[in-house]
Amino acid sequence: MPNKLKGLLSSIIDELKQIAASETIVGKPVVLGDKSIVPVTRLMVGFGVGGGEGESDKKGQGFGGGGAGGARVEP
Repeated sequence: MPNKLKGLLSSIIDELKQIAASETIVGKPVVLGDKSIVPVTRLMVGFGVGGGEGESDKKGQGFGGGGAGGARVEP
């Protein structure tokens, strides 16, 4: 079971890494005349993963798991 949960967690973290790329936090500078504006955002990320394993004489072994993640971006 630990390997299956590790796979779920790795998948969620990989997706969140794409969301949290540095370009998401600090944007490309915009030049207006003699001024430069650098857009900056705040990123909040959360995720969770869980699973369970069981065994039955009639149905054999089984594993169930799930995970989710989310992000919030504020200018």
